[in-house]
Amino acid sequence: MTDSPLRLLLEFEDQAQRDRTQPSTFLHRRDRKFALVCEEQGVAPDAARWLGHLNRLSGPGHPRHPPTGPFGPGAGSPVVLPRLG
Repeated sequence: MTDSPLRLLLEFEDQAQRDRTQPSTFLHRRDRKFALVCEEQGVAPDAARWLGHLNRLSGPGHPRHPPTGPFGPGAGSPVVLPRLG
C-alpha cells in the first residue's frame, strides 16, 4: 500500500500508462478477477487495493517500474558528472 495520496495517484497513473500497451482482453480478465476477489472478501474496490492486487499478481521479486518524471527517483537531486578533458 502507499503512504500518501500523491504517491497513490502517481503509482496509479504509472500503471495506467503501462496498461496502454496491454491487449484489452488481458486488462478485462485482470480487472474482472480483481472485482471478484473484492466481492468474495466483502470489501469495496479502490485504487490502493487495486495496486496491491497488481503487485501480488506480479509475483515476488518482479521489479515494479518506479514513477518517472519530476516525481521519480532522483527528483530534486542534480547529477554531478566529472569534467572530461
